[in-house]
Amino acid sequence: MIKASHHLELLTLPESPIICFRYIDHRLNNDELNVLNQAIRAYIFNQGEILFNYVLHREKIYLRCVLSDPSMTDRELRLIIEVVNKVGYKQSSGLRNSVLDLPHPIGGS
Repeated sequence: MIKASHHLELLTLPESPIICFRYIDHRLNNDELNVLNQAIRAYIFNQGEILFNYVLHREKIYLRCVLSDPSMTDRELRLIIEVVNKVGYKQSSGLRNSVLDLPHPIGGS
């Protein structure tokens, strides 16, 4: 499902219940994408419905999601992807206009 999304990049095919991916806006450079993905994670995390962490791999920030609930369905996974795409689109629009419009990255002030 993630591979089918134009705006999501899978780090690697998962070999465990942990999946790492990032939101991509092809108009942004890597530093801007890192800020964007941290902002996506912070926004979704602060909503309290989906828990994400993030990981830095080869100077790229990826969203990290643990899918260990055996009752999780494809519908729920599609919902997570939809939320990431919607938040990513909204946040990337703000980033293109001004980095100051984004929530502070995790660990920032």
